[in-house]
Amino acid sequence: IYDPSEGFGGKGDLYLNWIESTLIPLIQKDFRVNLVRESLGILGSSLGGLISCYAGWTRAKVYGKVGCMSSSFWWDDNDFQNNVIVKNPIDTSNSLPVFYMDSGTRGGDESCAVYTTQVYDYYQTVGFTANQNVFKYIDQGGSHNEASWGARFYIPMQDLYPPNTV
Repeated sequence: IYDPSEGFGGKGDLYLNWIESTLIPLIQKDFRVNLVRESLGILGSSLGGLISCYAGWTRAKVYGKVGCMSSSFWWDDNDFQNNVIVKNPIDTSNSLPVFYMDSGTRGGDESCAVYTTQVYDYYQTVGFTANQNVFKYIDQGGSHNEASWGARFYIPMQDLYPPNTV
């Protein structure tokens, strides 16, 4: 989504097309992996968290596991929650993807935690079930940085890939 207040963005679909048409086939060619939807995940933090949430929502046939860490849901005046998810119903022809979302609360991150909670709550109104296919973690005192994301990275891995399922 292009954000006029930031002066960039808007090429997320191009990026996701490249992942799906170039990167995934390259990985499958060079490594012994079985990248099927049920186990194929996408995860990022900040704007990477936003594009991951976008990918899981708009390409639910591709991604079965979605990690949205400290997602920049504020981007383009909250376009993801105000437009993307409410105007584009998620594809339910397969089982719903499993989503994990989180945020810290330190510094300016309080609003990030509020937006994360709003998105998490909305998902439950359209068929997701808390702690089954949508998970939320608010890191009290956590910051919007790599140190905080790294310290809690084990949480989305446990939620998205529980033992004995991989």
